[in-house]
Amino acid sequence: MSASLSPERVDWHLWNWERWMHCASLPGRLSKQASGGVRGYTNYDGDYTEEYAEADRSAAAAVQAILDGLPPAQRTAVYVRYRIVTHHGIVNVDAYFTEACSVIAAQMPRRGFC
Repeated sequence: MSASLSPERVDWHLWNWERWMHCASLPGRLSKQASGGVRGYTNYDGDYTEEYAEADRSAAAAVQAILDGLPPAQRTAVYVRYRIVTHHGIVNVDAYFTEACSVIAAQMPRRGFC
């Protein structure tokens, strides 16, 4: 596993996080789209829907934990980009968002997510 996630995986994790933020929990119809992205995750011969949904919720919570540790400008840039908050006073939203994505890309693998 690489030390950093690809931009596409960061996008997926942010999309998953956005859905989690707007819905409080992932709707049942999304659980079948789960990435199974938890390192070392193994399945059993049962119904995987809830396990996948839980993996998605865990990944979203990990993204939130990373965002909580970012400087306010980077965290706000992500919130603005994903319409979690409306904030017209932040400058360089794109630059701060790019920096935040770099941190997410580096920290998600350390937390066991790919």
